[in-house]
Amino acid sequence: MRDIVMILLILILIALLCIYLHISLSWHSIDIISLDAEEFIRKELDPAFDTERFRIYINKLLKRIDFLDENSVIFFTPFYDRKKNQSSLNAHTGLPGQKVIIFTPGWAARLYRESFAEKSDGAIIDLFAFVLGHEMTHKEQRRPIFLFGRKRTCVGWLREISSDFGGIRKSGLSAKRVKFCLEKEILDIEGRRQRRYGTKTMLRPHPTWEYRMKCWKAKRMTKELVEQICRDCGITDRRFLEKMKRIYVDKPGAPMKKAG
Repeated sequence: MRDIVMILLILILIALLCIYLHISLSWHSIDIISLDAEEFIRKELDPAFDTERFRIYINKLLKRIDFLDENSVIFFTPFYDRKKNQSSLNAHTGLPGQKVIIFTPGWAARLYRESFAEKSDGAIIDLFAFVLGHEMTHKEQRRPIFLFGRKRTCVGWLREISSDFGGIRKSGLSAKRVKFCLEKEILDIEGRRQRRYGTKTMLRPHPTWEYRMKCWKAKRMTKELVEQICRDCGITDRRFLEKMKRIYVDKPGAPMKKAG
């Protein structure tokens, strides 16, 4: 019986590896926007969405972003979790180890609208550069495993705020400028989310934007900031706290080491 279970586990691992390799190789041949994203945009956001115009505009925009890795793939497509708001301005890093960075259809629609703007304050373009830099910083990190509860949440918050500093640094923007862009393009449009933070929001994988912007005042991941984030997450384990400081202090976007 044990041998059968082991064989099944090996077969499952092989199947997952094949899927992973298939996706890995296919990213380099995909279009910049998926058919699902096009359909969603035309149905929910902009019936006149012109895919070819969008491709031309976004490729010109990406060429202006000097920190973008030439091997990176930017892909606009609905998130895997279709329950999430696909019209929102959101992004994620896709599969671990891949160069792809995924943006929601909402991003495509908003950037497409920007392509028609005769006058613009550039807020959406700057915000796109910041978010891209944020996600690229995540790519430089390793996801923690075998962490649960407050420790997992704490590492999540540290990773997010560290990646915020990475996004600010890569995009060359000031924290004040990023804050302006966020307030104009995301917070004011979607409505401010839950503003409280601390022990009552510990199950949130991400800290609130208000909390994150408050952390930006430190200008970098200082020892005091890391300690404050850990305290806000209810961390009392001194050994864990010291490990977080070794990983994050003065190292925006530092590779994530094993924590536990």
